[in-house]
Amino acid sequence: MNFILCDGEWGQGAGGEIVCTGQLSALTVEEFRASLDQGSGLTWEDAQALKDEVLILFAGVFAFLLLKKLL
Repeated sequence: MNFILCDGEWGQGAGGEIVCTGQLSALTVEEFRASLDQGSGLTWEDAQALKDEVLILFAGVFAFLLLKKLL
């Protein structure tokens, strides 16, 4: 399977067709996987830290709404 890559931005033409403002190129599945493995994305430690921060945020909002309702 191949993937089409646009180094510009995808858009929609006047007739509804999909257009690329840059240069088109094709990637194989192996090339696509290799590009994903080159350090893009979160590390496991970053994901855990993000999860913790989101839980703290939700707990804070819940506590604020609970106090607002009680007062």
